[in-house]
Amino acid sequence: PDESGRTQLTQRVDERSSGNILSAKFVLSDPDSTTLEGAIVRFVSGYSVGDVISFSSSGNYPGVVHTFDASKQMLTATGNADLLTYETAINALKYSNMLSEPSNTSASPRVIEITVNDRRLTSDPITVTLSLNLINDRPVFYTRGSAGNSTYSSNVEDLIFNTNY
Repeated sequence: PDESGRTQLTQRVDERSSGNILSAKFVLSDPDSTTLEGAIVRFVSGYSVGDVISFSSSGNYPGVVHTFDASKQMLTATGNADLLTYETAINALKYSNMLSEPSNTSASPRVIEITVNDRRLTSDPITVTLSLNLINDRPVFYTRGSAGNSTYSSNVEDLIFNTNY
């Protein structure tokens, strides 16, 4: 925890990739309950169109249903499940944004806050700052007209020619 008592982390992820949000693994505990009722993972700042938070698709989270709502910039997980199930899900959180033309705004760090609750009380948040590694995309030639949607390249290392313009 920092001086405010909050846990704060910084994580780097590549543009157009699906990277883990948490570099450290967390252990959940609740002194008076062995189950949790939900979790909220939300963008506090830096959200950009195309940003998505999800649980790893390879995980198994019995009793937990989760959805990402882009309009609220938030992933909500609900369902009565044991601490270990929520712990596993939170440690498997992923960030992705598949847009290939980031603006200055989308290069800004994303600040994400994670909380869990046991129906009566909500935890203090974990705050994660995601810094994006922007990728320089190679140039693409387009032709005008309706010649089709095919992408042509004479060499993988050369420019790509796309007739869908």
